[in-house]
Amino acid sequence: MNEHTIKAARNTTSPIEELPMLLTRQEAADFLRKHVRSLDRLIAQGKIKAVRVGGSVLVPRAEMERILSGGDA
Repeated sequence: MNEHTIKAARNTTSPIEELPMLLTRQEAADFLRKHVRSLDRLIAQGKIKAVRVGGSVLVPRAEMERILSGGDA
């Protein structure tokens, strides 16, 4: 490995780390490659946790991490 390759390897972040702490329903659906209605169904079934902030429903980044690490969704 040359010096450039080593620096590039150290500076990489996973896509999940670039997400905001709370995602809108659309952002979460896009990240999971699902339709917003499918995401809403999963939230209603309790398979994905979401929080209500004011009038918005937001999905914590931790839920995206859980799903990507093999959790049910």
